[in-house]
Amino acid sequence: MKFHARDLLPTVLVLLTGVLLMMPRAGLAQQARGLFFSVLGPDVPAARGDYNNAQVLFIDIPHEESQPVYLRIFDADTGGYLDQREGSRYTAQTRYMLIGGPTAASLHDSLAGAPQPVSMASYPFAAEDIIHDQTLGAEPRLDGRYMVLGELPADRGSSTPDGFRRYAFIAYATQGDDANYFDYVLSYDPNDKVPPTGVRMFAYDLTLRTPAETDFEGQIRIPVQPETQIQLAGFGLGNAVSQLKIPFRDDLRLPVSTPGEWTYIPAEIPQGIEQVGFNFSGITTVNTFSFMVLQEDNTPLKLPLPIPDYQPATTPRISFEASYPDSLSCQVFALQSVIVNGDDFLNPETMWIFDADTLTGSAIQRTFTEPGYHPFTMKVSGLFEGARQSVLLHDSLRVNQPPYAWAGGDRQFIAGTPIVFDGTVSEDPDGQIIRYHWDFGDGTSGTGARVDHTYGSPGQFTVTLTVTDNSGSPCASQTATATVRMNESPLAVINAPDAAQNGDVILLDASASTDPDGEITEFRWEVNGETVSSEPVVSYALTSDRNLAVTLTVTDDSFAQNATSTARHAVRVSNGPVANAGADKHISPNRPPVFNGNRSRADEGRIVRYEWTFPDGTVREGMTVRQAIADPGDYYVYLTVTDSFGLTDRDSLYVRVNTPPVPVITGNRVVYNEPVQLNALDSFDPDGELISYEWYMGDGTRIAGPTAEHRYRSPGEYTVRLIIVDDSGTFSSVQSVDEVVRVLEEAPVAVVELPEVEESPAVAVLPREDTLVTADESAQQAEAQETDGEDEPTDEERVTDETQQRSEQAQQTGDIPTPVQPEWTVAPEGLDRVTMQPFDAYMPVETAPSPVLAALEFNRAFADAEAARLAEIARAEEAAEAARLAEIARAEEAAEAARLAEIARVEEAAEAARLAEIARAEEAAEAARLAEIARAEEAAEAARLAEIARAEEAEELPDTEPEAAAPPEAVTVREETITALESRLSGIYCVSEPLNLPAELGVSPSQFHHQFETRLNEELLTTAQSSEISFDNQGRQHLVLTRKSGDILLDTRFEAYPVPRILAEVPREHRMDENNTIMVFDASPTLAASDVDLRFFWEFGDGTTAAGQRVRHRYSQPGNYTVTLTAFIMADTPCETVVRDFQVSVIQN
Repeated sequence: MKFHARDLLPTVLVLLTGVLLMMPRAGLAQQARGLFFSVLGPDVPAARGDYNNAQVLFIDIPHEESQPVYLRIFDADTGGYLDQREGSRYTAQTRYMLIGGPTAASLHDSLAGAPQPVSMASYPFAAEDIIHDQTLGAEPRLDGRYMVLGELPADRGSSTPDGFRRYAFIAYATQGDDANYFDYVLSYDPNDKVPPTGVRMFAYDLTLRTPAETDFEGQIRIPVQPETQIQLAGFGLGNAVSQLKIPFRDDLRLPVSTPGEWTYIPAEIPQGIEQVGFNFSGITTVNTFSFMVLQEDNTPLKLPLPIPDYQPATTPRISFEASYPDSLSCQVFALQSVIVNGDDFLNPETMWIFDADTLTGSAIQRTFTEPGYHPFTMKVSGLFEGARQSVLLHDSLRVNQPPYAWAGGDRQFIAGTPIVFDGTVSEDPDGQIIRYHWDFGDGTSGTGARVDHTYGSPGQFTVTLTVTDNSGSPCASQTATATVRMNESPLAVINAPDAAQNGDVILLDASASTDPDGEITEFRWEVNGETVSSEPVVSYALTSDRNLAVTLTVTDDSFAQNATSTARHAVRVSNGPVANAGADKHISPNRPPVFNGNRSRADEGRIVRYEWTFPDGTVREGMTVRQAIADPGDYYVYLTVTDSFGLTDRDSLYVRVNTPPVPVITGNRVVYNEPVQLNALDSFDPDGELISYEWYMGDGTRIAGPTAEHRYRSPGEYTVRLIIVDDSGTFSSVQSVDEVVRVLEEAPVAVVELPEVEESPAVAVLPREDTLVTADESAQQAEAQETDGEDEPTDEERVTDETQQRSEQAQQTGDIPTPVQPEWTVAPEGLDRVTMQPFDAYMPVETAPSPVLAALEFNRAFADAEAARLAEIARAEEAAEAARLAEIARAEEAAEAARLAEIARVEEAAEAARLAEIARAEEAAEAARLAEIARAEEAAEAARLAEIARAEEAEELPDTEPEAAAPPEAVTVREETITALESRLSGIYCVSEPLNLPAELGVSPSQFHHQFETRLNEELLTTAQSSEISFDNQGRQHLVLTRKSGDILLDTRFEAYPVPRILAEVPREHRMDENNTIMVFDASPTLAASDVDLRFFWEFGDGTTAAGQRVRHRYSQPGNYTVTLTAFIMADTPCETVVRDFQVSVIQN
């Protein structure tokens, strides 16, 4: 675009500033600031100004404006108030016109497209579009006063596309050579300044007059497009100084133009700038100038009116600050925009534009994942001098790569030798290292890329090199370490016997050798001056009686002069002791025999220890011991003897634990005044033979042999004892059994009475009520049944079966059976046979008396009539019986319903009581648990406060040299305590509660935690776990108890089996009612491991028992009963049985 300045005197300062300006309110005049519009007479010479002497101003009023708007002109004449006279008098005249209609539109289009001002003297105005027209010369009455040119009628304006009606206000000089200065305003009131709202006013070229005041500064604001080229054109600038001011940039100084010539000045509008302003200021004289602004297409831009008062604003300066919010990370940046001189920069907004994303806000954080440079753009927008402006700042951030540090590697030296530490291999990939700092690990330090240091004592030291680069970032430093060992000599330790026997293979063990500050890498064994091995453990065979001189040399991994150590040991070679465990033994279970090792001997020295090892793992010491073996079987018992030189020998003896013989008596135990015959032929010995049988018959008679026959002198019951003896010769070889024999006076006698029958009936009945009978039907009746082909039982079979059942009942219970009165159907004619065989309560069937045979013959007379009568009787009896049975069924159903209802009520009450008991138990358990937690927390808090108090006391001590804290006094654990604990855990350990190690050792928990360590199955338990061990997994366990100094107190292996904890729901009190309801006993709450298979056995204290986890029982009498619950672990463990008693009170309701 181009800018034209006409007749700009040298005293005028022209400034163009890149400021976006707010449209001022229309209708305000500019003369208060001394700024006026100017028109020059046509006779003015070219040296004073441009040839065009017109001023064209456009006025846009909104269509919706309903009030009349008036155009008022200030100092409209050319008479001397502000006007500039060229000669001796004023000769200029000025014509003022208000144009509307099409002429206003065409005039606007002409000026908007013309690269230079258009002459108004020859412009074709349509007479119908001239609204007001007035020409004035020198009119003293108008000097310094307003005149009303006229109203802007609503119907005379030219409509614009954006909703306005447009008018053109034209002022130009028709004659003369003077300069006329004037101003104008719009008002609702023709006599006062009442500015209308929403009005737009602008021009495409302006001619202005500035006052003769050095402090005056004005500005014309011009909208522009960002990132475009403009040209500033000045006409007749002379020696005037001009500047182009751009926001957030330094001012651009404009060159001086030659008077009477146009000067074009190009300038670029920066990004973010949307308007510029033309600044001008007055100095010592009045000045008149004209200008216009052209776009890149050589067309003029609108110049907004009126020109507002101008106060120069302080230009803000935009920058940013970057920091690291995370002191450990170089990838996170905190960015803060900084605005200096920002008092006039309102509502600033900051946008940060990176490659992948955009962030907003004056303060942000940005994380980068890759090292290196990361460019960005900071855009700050805000209101500056009433317009929204933006400024862009391009910069980058560098994500630092930490330097690489190298401390020189590990090394070994001897104390007192100077060591050179070189860190020059360290490097920085994106900068340079500016600092090297060494920490030598002995309390001293140094700086520099290469330093020397000397260690005064042996030990291992960690040297730390810290290098720092020049980035100033959190990751500007990096460390590297190296281990320096001032070697300490190793310690050679020999573990070998002090004495051995010729022919033995002894163990030479160097595994206890140690190196305080490294590892032993070489072992060398010498025996009697000869090198025999380089292994840490050597098996050495003794081939002569010559004593051994053993030398061990160990070498550590330091390669230093003090890397070796030597130890020596002497081994005496002699004849060892001879163990003699005695003769083999045949013993009884659970009866301790004497084991005697007094026949053992020592040819040199003496025997100082006898150790017996028994089959169950029990170890006993002493020359003579007693020890029982519980289970029958064949075993070996071992004796180990040790002499005064530490040599040992072992012997064993065979022990058979006898299985007792089993006596069994068979034979007749009930006789009728005849001899008793018994035998022991079913007796047996599981692991041998029976050598003796003796019978004690209960009446003083003694019989030897496997069988016994004896006649008792009188009836009665006799207890017979059989004693058998096996061939073991042990206490358990004799066993006995008792049997009761009954001798009866006489056998029962069979009597049969047959009924008298005059006519032939269909049914025969035996009237006797004290006999048991069987029936044998006639051949004719049996034959008839065979021809039927049915399998129905015969009368004989039926009666015989019933008789047999009653006989067996008598044998089982000893009661006299109820006599049978049998019925059966007789043959129509012929002979029926009846047999009867009696039994008593003690007689087996096979020993019963012979049956009695009776015969009864019936004839056929009156059989049919009698059969009809009997059939009628049978039907009546059947009907009566059916009714009776139905009544009984109804009664039984009612009784059963009542009984079931009562059972349900009792069971509901029992269940409610059980749940209440469980709730009480759980509440008690929870209360106990919370109390225990509270006690533990109080103890922990007390310990913590005590520790704080001790620390504070230590801090309050005077400034004296601190004393080393005394180590806690070592706890003494008696050897017999460890022996008792090891004995308790040896073999099988039934875990009924956690193993409390402090209590077992007799120390406090705090002493235990500070001085002892516990390993269970090779795992180191923590401090909290090491006090109590619950052995959650049953089976093989390995427990090691050591002092933290390294001494092993206990190293034992054993089998651990958890013992169930019996819990049961047992009704403590029960009231008996008329139905005598059933009580429920439930063992399901019993606690046991998930893989333990339990079985339960109940004893109710009234002679009755039951098996099962949940059982029922009914007591027949009131009273107090002890209920015993036994839990059996089905697995084969020695902890298989747990017993618990409960008390139950049964009260009569």
